[in-house]
Amino acid sequence: MEFLAILVAVGFLQLRGTGAPLQQDGWFFTLRGLLGDRLPGTLRHVALIALPALLTLLVQLAVEARAYGLAELVFFVVALTYSLGRGDLALELGAYLQRWSRGDFHAAYRQLVTDPGVHLGEEESVAHPGGLHDVARRRLYYRGFERVFAALFWFFFLGPAGAIAYRAAVLANDAARAEAAPDADSAPLHWLEWLPVRICALAFALVGDFDKGLYAWQRVLADARIATDEALELCGNAALGIAAPAADEATGELVARGTRELQAIATLAGRALIVWLVIMGALAMIF
Repeated sequence: MEFLAILVAVGFLQLRGTGAPLQQDGWFFTLRGLLGDRLPGTLRHVALIALPALLTLLVQLAVEARAYGLAELVFFVVALTYSLGRGDLALELGAYLQRWSRGDFHAAYRQLVTDPGVHLGEEESVAHPGGLHDVARRRLYYRGFERVFAALFWFFFLGPAGAIAYRAAVLANDAARAEAAPDADSAPLHWLEWLPVRICALAFALVGDFDKGLYAWQRVLADARIATDEALELCGNAALGIAAPAADEATGELVARGTRELQAIATLAGRALIVWLVIMGALAMIF
């Protein structure tokens, strides 16, 4: 049932580019407001993850075996689609690259900072576009992972409750960071991403330069506290053979290199997703 729901949800995302019709987050911010100051920071953060997961589990039990399993399948698809990442990543990447390719770093910066997970200053980014590209590259790695890979991982192993818990963790983390709130505790999200990010990094090695990717993956495996985006970038760059640029790199060369790298990352993420779907399909048949 879970794998069938995965195929439907991923197919829907590929066709539409976004799960926006089902991704309404008003309830989450209402819950966050209701909890308010009733709980201390970390406990509030955990409650924002646990309560939606518990409610999802109760709904799953309520629809189980209804209408010959059709109700459960529909619920699984809706829950998973909701849990996938927000926005149309391909469209956003295209808009960024359009601005970046013509050397309009001001516009590229403004496109990039529409992402709530990006925090950087405009003056420094425009004066040193290499730094802007580094941020865009690392964020693209993370967006590809957070958008589909991590949600599929938790859905496959823990069902809709696992996927909802992951999405709630992302929403809670983004909201707290955007408000510089005292409950901006990234530890729950970090540990929810710990295992899936290492599987994703291994998939990068499988579809890229295996020797370099495996070496980078071993380094990530040995460091339990490495940030998710840093782990993805380290392994992804190794799999793609992305090396540090020359110190005297001209602006035109930087623009061309940046375009190539971002396009290569998008392709790498797509191939890694296919590998993960094949693995889940094999596991579904075995178990």
